[in-house]
Order: sequence, then structure tokens, then C-alpha cells
Amino acid sequence: MDLVSKEAVPVYFFRFEDLLMNPERVLLEMFKFILAERDLSGTIIEKRIKDVLNQGNNYLYKPRQAGGGFHKHVDKVEKGQYQALMDNLEHYLHFFGYAKHETTPEVDASRLARGLNKFEFYDFNGGASKESVASYMDFEQLNAKMLDLRISLKQAGKIKTLTLNKDDVGFNMLVEKELAKFGALVDKISVRAATP
Repeated sequence: MDLVSKEAVPVYFFRFEDLLMNPERVLLEMFKFILAERDLSGTIIEKRIKDVLNQGNNYLYKPRQAGGGFHKHVDKVEKGQYQALMDNLEHYLHFFGYAKHETTPEVDASRLARGLNKFEFYDFNGGASKESVASYMDFEQLNAKMLDLRISLKQAGKIKTLTLNKDDVGFNMLVEKELAKFGALVDKISVRAATP
């Protein structure tokens, strides 16, 4: 992860479990990064995310409960293989908050208020390196640095910006040119004019 934080190519991390449990927060944070904006309040992106989430869970594939099925087949993995995995993934399990980690109730409450749940799938029983333990949930701080980098690159004119919902681009262009009728895949999506 040191390489990621030292490079000038911004990377954004999120946990799939957080996306399942708190999709609005994760999607808004992701789009802040993508668009290099600190605030998406009142944007069409914010409105579309809320609109889709308000439709409810009408999906074809129902994902399993976040973390509910994880680790249930661990007894089928040979003990030596399991230990090798634990040893090789130690840093990443801490970095993404998947390792058991002692924190204060205040820290837990702060993370929960930000929509970050605890997923302590692995317990190193005090055997993890100090570096790994110190990196617990560091993906949050790295994401903040990467957002700052994206914004500074945007302000310096080093990244291309995408204008959304201009009259001649995006969904408005698809509707205006009636392109929806030409694609079989388009039957699977909904294209409609933006409403004020």
C-alpha cells in the first residue's frame, strides 16, 4: 500500500460489505473520488443514487448477507494452507479492517457513524506484526489522500473532466437521437429525460 500512496495515480478502495450495508454512503464517496469533488449535494449523481436506492431491492441476483457466509467453509481448508493465507494476507486484513482489532468504544462509534461496520473475520491472537496492527482501517486515510490528489490534479488541469447532463451528451443525447431503439442491450436499461 506504500506504493499506492507514493504514486501519482489515485486509487480508491471500498469494502464490498460496506457497499451492501450502506450503499448510499459508499456510492457517494466513490463518485466524489471519480468526479474529483468534495461535495455532491444537490447534484444529479446524488439524486440518481437516492432514486435507485428508494426503488428497493428489486434485483435479479440477491447477494448474500454481508459477511454472513464468509468463513463458513474454513474447516474444509487444510490447516497449513489456512495459516499460509493468514501469514500472506496479514497486512491487508488489517488494512481493510477484516482482522480482529481492539479499539475504544468511541472509535467504534465514530466509524459506525460514518457507515463503517466491523468485519472481524480473522483473529491473529496477538501474533500480528506491529506494522500490520498499525495499518488497521488505513484504507480510509488513503482514500482521503487520494481524493485530495484527484482534486489537486483536476485544479491543475491534469485530468479530464466529464460534464454530466449537458444538452448534447450523456442520456439527453441518447434520448434526443433515439439511440435506444438500436441496441439490444439498451432494453435492459432505463433511459428517460431528466426531470427538474
